[in-house]
Amino acid sequence: MTSITISSNPSLRAEELRVLNAGILPSAALQNIVWTLEGDSEIAEINNNSILFGKIPGTVTVVATAADGSGVRAEQIFTITPIPVSSIRINSANSVEQGQTLDLAARIFPDDLNKTPIWRIIGGNNAIASINGNRLTALAVGEVIIEVIVDNGGVFARQNFRVTLPAPQNLQAVATGVPDEIRISWAGVNAADNYILYQTIDNLSAFANGNPDNLSAANPAATATEVGATDFTLTLNNTATHHFLVTAIANRNNGIESQTNSQPAAATAHSITFRTIDGGENQVWMDRNLGADRVAESSNDRQAFGDLYQWGRAADGHQSQPATATLTAIQASSLTPNHSDFITAAAEPNEWLAAGIDDNGLQRQAFWSRTDGSSICPTGFRVPIKAEWIAQKDVWNPQNAAGAFASNLKLPAADSRRRDGLLAANNSYWSSSVENTIGGSRDRFGSVSLSLFNASTGSSFGRVYGFSVRCIKN
Repeated sequence: MTSITISSNPSLRAEELRVLNAGILPSAALQNIVWTLEGDSEIAEINNNSILFGKIPGTVTVVATAADGSGVRAEQIFTITPIPVSSIRINSANSVEQGQTLDLAARIFPDDLNKTPIWRIIGGNNAIASINGNRLTALAVGEVIIEVIVDNGGVFARQNFRVTLPAPQNLQAVATGVPDEIRISWAGVNAADNYILYQTIDNLSAFANGNPDNLSAANPAATATEVGATDFTLTLNNTATHHFLVTAIANRNNGIESQTNSQPAAATAHSITFRTIDGGENQVWMDRNLGADRVAESSNDRQAFGDLYQWGRAADGHQSQPATATLTAIQASSLTPNHSDFITAAAEPNEWLAAGIDDNGLQRQAFWSRTDGSSICPTGFRVPIKAEWIAQKDVWNPQNAAGAFASNLKLPAADSRRRDGLLAANNSYWSSSVENTIGGSRDRFGSVSLSLFNASTGSSFGRVYGFSVRCIKN
């Protein structure tokens, strides 16, 4: 063999295979060539003696040597080029709240390419957002176009990006004391021009802290009302529980709308008339008992006694029975009896529910703890717990019925209804707390009431008794 000429294309991409070929003289010589590499073996390698495999971008020298001992050889520099990017896709959210940051992300195709994308804002509107590396900082409400490029701009992707207002928070709905009226309020947002209040009878928990466009999926779809105030009253016109979410909008920036607030508010219409009073101890209370015609004018003011509730029971009419009540000795088979009779009991555990139904009282406790107005207290209020009653009684002077009336709460010494349905001068108020301190069966659970007779901090009674209820603001 007198000469060798390498004829293979000296350029290939990373991860590409190239069959090595050569021409020899004389042409009749045996075509037996040994192929080797000179250079960095991390860049390429030769497989099966005649197949070059490019690993990473770079250059290597391929050597073809005659195997007949003649010492004839040829060299050729081969260049391994990067795998080209076919496309790139932005995988980041298309909005962020003013003042927040977002780490931008993109997917490069083919996968597993070692490429570092470059991010920038098109049009140079750096007053709305800025980018450092892949981190975007939202500076002001508005819209920009972000671009990501690879291969010196040979492949790029763009996306409209919106800097939104922060979502309003602390949305609250509280009954005002005017029948069917609630006060709704939330914390204002800087730079907001107006707000949109969404309302429906569907539970909106699944839509909280989300895109307001999704609220059309509520059943029924949420109605949207644009408002300028963050504190106003609404009148509810049916008995269903209404659910609310709120967003902030910036009209001067093409009506950009924030996400919804993180916790829906709920409210239910009530026919209760009342005012609120400061009970001290950071507590706000209704100024009268549930069912009372007025604020107590004396400790024995019967117009201020109000209704007598069996513990954990709804306002189904049992609580407002006349002195001689309609009674039944049949324990209820569900938490919602289909009648308004006062249910009596002849023995422990003094329950108005049949055995096996909410024996530990936790379902009824949760019901009386609701603040959406769907329980016995108006929207924003609930039945107090034992500790809240104790905090009140601790400051009474004296700690009895006289001190209860002399307190800010002006608690009257109302009658109670015994387990046999007859009225008695027990002077007790229910809490929503449960304790296992009374005898009888059913896991020895009772429910705590506050007695005005003496300085006791709360007594456990069977839940069949009918006691007064005074609601506290949540």
